[in-house]
Amino acid sequence: MHIRGRDYPVWLILAWIAALLAVCAWPIMAFSSVFAFDSPTATQYAGTYVLVGFLVLYPIIPIAGVLGSFFAYRGQRRGLAYGLAAIAVLPAAIMLVGLIVSQVYSLVLLMRPSTLQTTVP
Repeated sequence: MHIRGRDYPVWLILAWIAALLAVCAWPIMAFSSVFAFDSPTATQYAGTYVLVGFLVLYPIIPIAGVLGSFFAYRGQRRGLAYGLAAIAVLPAAIMLVGLIVSQVYSLVLLMRPSTLQTTVP
C-alpha cells in the first residue's frame, strides 16, 4: 500500500489501525476511573492511584508506538518499526483477550449447576 510514495506492508497499516482503534475506548475508561474512589477507604491505598494513573495515561503507548513505527519505517529501520508496531498493538490485544476470557468465564459459570439447593418445606 502506498502512502506518500512509500510502500508500506498491509499488515503494518492494519496494526496501526488496530492500535488507534483501541484508543477509541479510552474516554470510557478514563471516565470510569473516577469511580475507583467511590469507596471511603479507596484513597488509603496507593494501588488505587496507580491504577487510575495507568488508565489516564493509557493512550500514550499506542499513539507513541504508531508514530514511532511510522517514522522508523520511513527511515528504513524496519526492525524497529515492526517492534514499535507490536508494542502499539499490545494494549488492543490485551483488551481483546480480556474480553474473550471474561465472556468464556461467564458462560462457564452459567452452564455450571447451581450450588444453591432450594428446598420447599
